[in-house]
Amino acid sequence: MIDILLDTNILIYSLEGQDKYIEFLNSLGTKRLGISVISYMEVLVGIDKQSDVKEGRELLSSFEVYPLDEEIGEAAAMALSSRKRKNLRDPKFADIMIAQTALHLRIPLITNNAKDFKGFKKLELIVP
Repeated sequence: MIDILLDTNILIYSLEGQDKYIEFLNSLGTKRLGISVISYMEVLVGIDKQSDVKEGRELLSSFEVYPLDEEIGEAAAMALSSRKRKNLRDPKFADIMIAQTALHLRIPLITNNAKDFKGFKKLELIVP
């Protein structure tokens, strides 16, 4: 079982070799870190050079990848519908799915962009 979910930006910064994020992840010790299948996809899509694909896959393989399911999909649809009824800005589809994955698992989400998850009141965010 995953203890903490990582947002895509944390993976990207780690892949870029940004010490702040690498050290932060290392400081979590024995916590079991996971990612949404959405983050897995976003990292692979964002890799420009073929030579970096191997490094990206190695990084991704060190995390448990949590798949989407009907419950997450339904919760995401309800969250998006609720935001539309309240005339709130729609978050990106990927952010909704990542947020709902963390909520479904009842675990915190580590992100560098807390504003992307504004409005998810029950979502616990950790910003390094």
